[in-house]
Parts: sequence; C-alpha cells; structure tokens
Amino acid sequence: MIMEPQNRSFTSSKETTITVTGEGSIKASPDTVLLSLGVITENKDLAAAQSENAQQTTSVIDAIGKMGIPRENIQTKDYNIYPQYDYIEGKQILRGYQVNHQLAVTIRTPEITGKLIDQAVASGANTVQNIQFLVSNSEGYYQKALELALNDATQKAKTISASLGKDTAPTPIKIVEQSRAVAEPIPIAFAQAAKSSTPIEAGKNLITATLLVEYKL
Repeated sequence: MIMEPQNRSFTSSKETTITVTGEGSIKASPDTVLLSLGVITENKDLAAAQSENAQQTTSVIDAIGKMGIPRENIQTKDYNIYPQYDYIEGKQILRGYQVNHQLAVTIRTPEITGKLIDQAVASGANTVQNIQFLVSNSEGYYQKALELALNDATQKAKTISASLGKDTAPTPIKIVEQSRAVAEPIPIAFAQAAKSSTPIEAGKNLITATLLVEYKL
C-alpha cells in the first residue's frame, strides 16, 4: 500500500509578545536637610578638653535653637575621645586628648541652611559635613514616576508593534518593577570651619522608576 503525501499547514496558537523597559523620572524640590555639625577640642588634660567641648557644643545647640530648630531635631551622632601622641626619637609621647562631639541636625526649612551653618561656626562648631537634601513625600513623587515609566514602555511597545505590521494596540500582560532611585544633589562636605555667608543650594532631587513590561501584540 502506497501512502500519498498530504499537504498540511499548522498555525501556532502561541501569542506574540514583546518585553520592553520603561523609565520615568520626576524632579522634586527637597524640603528637608540633614547635616552633621561637630566640635573638636584638644587639651593636655582630658577633663579640660571635655569641659571646653561641652561649653562649645552647648553654645552651638543654643545658636541653632534660636533659628527655630527644635531640640528633638538635634541629636548626638558621635562622641569620641582620642589620645594624641607625638613621636620623638622613636618614642611615643602622650601630647594630650582630643574630644570629638558630632551632632546630627534636621532642618525643615532648607533655605536657612547657609545661615544656620554660619551661626553654628560662629558659636564654636569647627566641622560641618554630610549635607543631604531629602524629599519627605518621596513616595508620592515615585508613584508619578511609575506612571511615566509605564507610559514610556507602552509607547515603545506601540512603535515595535507598528514596525511588525500589527494593527491592534499592545496589551500589557506582565509588569515587573525593576528599580527605584532618588538622585540627590551632590552633598557638600566641609572638613573644617565654613566661611561666613555660606551659599547652600538645595537644587532638585531626581526620582526615577524603571519597569519591565511584557505586552501581547
């Protein structure tokens, strides 16, 4: 028995899908500033070094308090005592002690940051560092960035769909949140006392959302 060949056609039922990345970014003005103010004192006598440090630190706290910073927004970040040595003819000689008291300060009105630094330095602070500009309602801005990211992904999917000759609008069938990021303005760090009339610019924070979206064409 001879079997004649038959012509058969098969159509895949598998859906055509594409996966694209969408990114959305939005700028927000910082409404909170975090910074560290410090007082470093040295003396041959440890008790004297501590006393001098306490007096200067109290003056700094009082000065920034007069600028409207509540006490709950001023916290001790670090308090360290370091022996100081000189090395003479290969011998370690105790020179005295260094006391380092660092305060973490939260400022809710960023525009006063420069003046606050000036007042703190004038009152005895001799280190200012780690200035950070934050957006308290960053989650709200992030939700808007997510919308922009999805719109970006959808536009890419439409472009690809059209290039493939598809007439129907692509339908999202899977959305994966890839990442979220907040790019702050570059922190300003002062190793020692800042000059008077210190210019501090908050700039804008860039809040970014990234989505990986699979579409059915």
